[in-house]
Amino acid sequence: MANLIFSFMRPKPLMLLLLIGLLCLNADVKANNGFAPPVINSFSPYIAGQGETIIIYGNDFTNVTSVSFGGQPALSFQVISNFQVQAIVGAGASGAVSITTSAGTGSLGGFVYDNSAQINSFSPTQAKAGDTVTIYGKNFLNCSSVKFGNIEAASFETMSMYIIKAVVAPNSASGNITVQTPFGIASGSGFYFIRKPVIYGFTPDSAYRNQQLSIYGENLGVPGANSAITLGGVNAGYSGYNGNYSTITVYVGNGNTGFVKVTTLGGTDSIAGFKFIPAPVISNFSPASAKPRDTVNIYGTGFLNTSAIYFGDSLARYFEIVSPNHIRAVVSHGKTGMIKLLQPSGISTLSGFTFIPLPPPVISSFTPTTAIAGTTLTVTGQNLWGVTSVKVGNTPVRSFEQIDFDILKITAPLGASGAIMLTTYYGQYTLGSPHFERILPAVITGFSPLSAEPGQSLTIQGSGFGTDASAVKVRVGTMPASITSIQDNSITVTIPVSVHYGAVSITVNGLTVHALDKFTPVNPSIAYLLIKPTSFKPVTPIGSSGIAYDRQTVPIDLNADGKIDFITVQYSGYLQYYVNESTPGNVAWRNAGNSSFPQNERIDVADMDGDGKSDIVAYGYSWPNGGIGLNVSAQDTVGFQFGSNNFTRDSRLADMNGDGKMDIITRNGSPSSPLKIFLNNSTPGRVLFQDTITISLHSAYTYWDIMHVADLNNDSLPDLVGKNGNYTYVFKNTGTRQSPVFNTAPVSLIINDMPSSYFYYPEKAISGDMDADGLPDLLVAHNSYNTASFNMYRNTSSDGNISFAPYQLILNVQVGNLFALADINGDNKPDIIAGEGPWTNVFQNKSTLGNLELEPKIATLGGTDAACVADIDGDNKQDIISSSHDLFVLRNRMNEPQQTLICVNGNVTLNAGITGFAYQWQVDTGSGFTNITNNANFSGANAAQLIINAVPTQWFKHVFRCKVNYSINAEPYVVEFANNWIGTTNNNWHNPANWSCGVVPDGNTIVTIPIWQNITINTSASCRKITIGAYSNVTVAPGVVLTVTNN
Repeated sequence: MANLIFSFMRPKPLMLLLLIGLLCLNADVKANNGFAPPVINSFSPYIAGQGETIIIYGNDFTNVTSVSFGGQPALSFQVISNFQVQAIVGAGASGAVSITTSAGTGSLGGFVYDNSAQINSFSPTQAKAGDTVTIYGKNFLNCSSVKFGNIEAASFETMSMYIIKAVVAPNSASGNITVQTPFGIASGSGFYFIRKPVIYGFTPDSAYRNQQLSIYGENLGVPGANSAITLGGVNAGYSGYNGNYSTITVYVGNGNTGFVKVTTLGGTDSIAGFKFIPAPVISNFSPASAKPRDTVNIYGTGFLNTSAIYFGDSLARYFEIVSPNHIRAVVSHGKTGMIKLLQPSGISTLSGFTFIPLPPPVISSFTPTTAIAGTTLTVTGQNLWGVTSVKVGNTPVRSFEQIDFDILKITAPLGASGAIMLTTYYGQYTLGSPHFERILPAVITGFSPLSAEPGQSLTIQGSGFGTDASAVKVRVGTMPASITSIQDNSITVTIPVSVHYGAVSITVNGLTVHALDKFTPVNPSIAYLLIKPTSFKPVTPIGSSGIAYDRQTVPIDLNADGKIDFITVQYSGYLQYYVNESTPGNVAWRNAGNSSFPQNERIDVADMDGDGKSDIVAYGYSWPNGGIGLNVSAQDTVGFQFGSNNFTRDSRLADMNGDGKMDIITRNGSPSSPLKIFLNNSTPGRVLFQDTITISLHSAYTYWDIMHVADLNNDSLPDLVGKNGNYTYVFKNTGTRQSPVFNTAPVSLIINDMPSSYFYYPEKAISGDMDADGLPDLLVAHNSYNTASFNMYRNTSSDGNISFAPYQLILNVQVGNLFALADINGDNKPDIIAGEGPWTNVFQNKSTLGNLELEPKIATLGGTDAACVADIDGDNKQDIISSSHDLFVLRNRMNEPQQTLICVNGNVTLNAGITGFAYQWQVDTGSGFTNITNNANFSGANAAQLIINAVPTQWFKHVFRCKVNYSINAEPYVVEFANNWIGTTNNNWHNPANWSCGVVPDGNTIVTIPIWQNITINTSASCRKITIGAYSNVTVAPGVVLTVTNN
């Protein structure tokens, strides 16, 4: 023990007490044999059950006499050192761990007694009935049950508290293994019960080598182990299982007919009925030598499922499987050598065949000898078999059909005239005379007048028109025109009703040509009038605030009755047809059905097959969609026959090679795809796009979309307008009429001096001669980000070079699907119509030679997302037609009397609306217009403004107009009367103070009653019309009459 030494020098009371305590402590230490009591610092694990070992850490573990867990003694313990004791838990309890030594007892709480079983692993993880599975874990003593997937084990043995061996019972299940003891149930996942395979069937029931075969049943595989499959006792190649091993797929080997057998770790099952198809074997054939079209009989075995037969290296013309041992094959072109038979099960060959070639071909004639490209020519002669190529002139024929030894049908190629040259396997022949002559399209050199009224004559100059009027179709815009006289170099037609701004075209021999200039219809009665918001009148209901939910409306004469009909591209992509039944001033139509051809984004209309009818070219949103609809309409029916041609919405329609047929130019929906022209080779009733030209582009300008195709420099070659980002590109066609070329750098048009917050991304382009200088000007619409606008570029091209004056920017114009040119006021100048959503914007063209200028825009309500411009009612005025699930129309009412509502005995001021040097106001009281002179009622009879004083009720519906400069009639006004109830005094109808005009209405007055009014009529009264607001009442006393004239 330690020596405690103190020095006692007059000790104080505190020091005496300390000394006494130390002496007592020393006495206790000695009493415990000189050892300190144990101290427990920790133990592990802190959760354990009976039989598990706990390691206890601490100090003074000398002379340990007992260890307990929760007050229950350990089964045994071993002192490892003065700092460590190892003890085995007995029938313990949760609580403190305690160690007792001869020096005392030390304890530490936190022990949890848990005697429940625990599964850590088992092996094997896959087993079948009768297999023994060893389970590893703890607390397995007193185990009462072991289950495999909720099925009791056949038997089990507890080897120790850590190991159980259990035998898998029949009909066990995959899932968890569970062990149950008095203290709970332990579970271990991942057991797979291997069941015996069961085969239900297989398909196909017969197969050849390397063919795939599927076997159906249950338990056809085991995870991680491939099944063994035999077909007729021969191993098959494993391919794969489905998820629950109910299907296994194999490849047939060199099999035999017999059983299908599947062997897994769970056992074997088999099913009869498999038939192995052996490879074919040719044993002989007859005759041993043959010429084209001779029949050869082939004999052998295994001929079923034969897919092809060759004579030498030439495919048989056709063959017939007579039986599994016999085939009849017809020689097409052959080669001396072997006969080869092909099947999925294999190939068989047999040599010894001798091919007898035909003599060289001879052409004796063909018909017709003159025709347009795409026409089928019938060629007659001898030995016209084994054809490898046909040329007309030097142009290859892409389509030909061998009918017999002496008949061949060919399709006349594009751009070809000359001798017919035929090449076969056996020789070549050229028919020197007659040559084939391709019929060329007519040529239009011009027409006059360039503008006129419907009903007047128009003469077209050119060549190749012929003299048979019944064989020629003339269109002005999209409307057919009646021919009044015809010569080969001149045609005179009557300008049709409902004509609109557009091209003049002639179709002869199925080939259509267009004049360089556009025809403009004029209407002298409105030519000097300003376009105003009141110039258009909605004549049909406008749903959804005028927003058009369809994609496009296109004018077309569907049934050849001389009236503009319409096709709409609905939001769903289907096409709806409307037949026009309007008369001047009266709009009417009927629904004529729709197409079952979906996925249309937009359409063009043109005569694609040369039969004189306008067909539909439908463009899909993306490739592959779109197609051609041939017009098969009659007078009383509307119909189109559609075929799929896969043209995307970026495609454009134009005659690119000058052959009189409209071609398709496209980038297949991507600005990075090659630029291609699909050349139209169609003939009446037959759509054909055989030839495709891939256009090479300038290397620095390969990425852009097509917006527009037009001849912009008057060289009779179509040029291209494209877009990329905020650039507009104009590509000049530097090729020929037959071979377009676009490989030079384009004219780039961009706005680069606007604030950076403005983004101008081109969307659409149109062209037309705005200033009557003979050159088409370019208009480009932008409609993205915060900008809605369009540009005007005045065309300044000369000497074949394309150029434009600086842009003129028109801001704040929404441009949707409507962006068009049309002469709205008949003044021989194309106006601009643009719009989107509920608003239509009209810009009146007031350009002069060399100067583009527009009047301020006129906005009018009308859905324009799917709108077009056309004269729907045949009154020689251009209307706006749109579609929102049905047609609605903004009818052009220019020069129709404008309603002027005034009070009876009131005053009104009328404006001429036209600037001039002489004015004469006139009035029509029902017998025609007569001049007005100044008097008590009129002031300004010879001025731009007419003031009318104290207008009496007798002037109801009098019409006033101003004649400007002695010959120009300004827009007329019609006088009508209106009076509104104000009810300022009482509810008496006959009190003048209750009316806005200060007089009681009469039979010529339109009456309006606002909401929440109560009016009493005590003596008979009259009005022209009456509108009564909500919650208002008009009470007519008994015996009293309110007459509404409605005149």
